Amino acid sequence: MHANATVTTCHTRTVDVPAIAREADILVCAAGVMKSVTEAFTNPDQVVVDVGIRQYVDFGSRVPHTTGVHALVTEQCPDARVVQVGIGTAVPLHPRASALQPAMLWLEQVRPDDVAAHLSLRGRIDLGEPVAVLIDVDLLPGGDVRDLVPALHRVLAPGSHLVLRQRPANPADPYARALAAALFDPFCLVEPGVADLAWWPYPDEEVVAEGTGILAGLARRC
Repeated sequence: MHANATVTTCHTRTVDVPAIAREADILVCAAGVMKSVTEAFTNPDQVVVDVGIRQYVDFGSRVPHTTGVHALVTEQCPDARVVQVGIGTAVPLHPRASALQPAMLWLEQVRPDDVAAHLSLRGRIDLGEPVAVLIDVDLLPGGDVRDLVPALHRVLAPGSHLVLRQRPANPADPYARALAAALFDPFCLVEPGVADLAWWPYPDEEVVAEGTGILAGLARRC
């Protein structure tokens, strides 16, 4: 874009995506689903870049649903790595990921600068590739998330993503959303920013259904 390129974005309702994709000089796939791009999408002179995320670290987020991301991710991408992080003293029952269960990483306490070392230890996560990190802010002690997010930003590869969910102490506080959004810094929030978990990715003013009172957002490591 900075060099005046024409950029076309396709999504699930775009008509005839293969035909559009074949016209591109550079085709970037970020679907996160294996074999999304086949020969029908490409031409012999193309540069194809796959930036899909196949590594997930879940700090008890219960996003997108109460069972967490593992079942959903491995259904779409069987070779994905999912690491479930628990806080407190416990014995990890299955330290390595598989298609049936996520790897378990137990931390007695969150030391932000040590988290990356724990994740990369024994090949749980490849920090040279994009990672999606999902965090339930309410599970972490007071200021831990404010230290953890910048530490993750320092070690995660460009193209990584961060999801935070939080139940504000006072949902009626007019500053609750701004305070939740500030927790993502220095990641770049993706539109529509922070919204009620039941309504995301739609802005709150576009939804009439009753919300959950839990705020959530998605940000990108630029």
